[in-house]
Amino acid sequence: LTNWNIAALSAQMFDASSTFVALTFFSNFWEKHILGSSAMAFFESRNIFLIFGSASWVMFALKLLVVPAVLFAIDKYGETEDEKKFMKMIIVLLGIAIGFRNTLELGMFG
Repeated sequence: LTNWNIAALSAQMFDASSTFVALTFFSNFWEKHILGSSAMAFFESRNIFLIFGSASWVMFALKLLVVPAVLFAIDKYGETEDEKKFMKMIIVLLGIAIGFRNTLELGMFG
């Protein structure tokens, strides 16, 4: 496990955590991504593993399934080390940016 892999997974878990808090404890927030909202709707419509009436924990499961698979693909099929680091840096930045946006929205509008 490289430092970039750890950073990428940590950043995405930060995003999942901020999403979980916003969706579970604040009624005026909703999931904006189609995959996350569809997965949550699936579990909520069947009353499966609801936490405070919400299936927002699904974001953790999705991130823990998708991010390591993407990182593995980058490590295996990336051509140069610089290319691999660049793609992982994008994953890190997306996780941090969206996580901070969610957190700031909670602070401003929560």
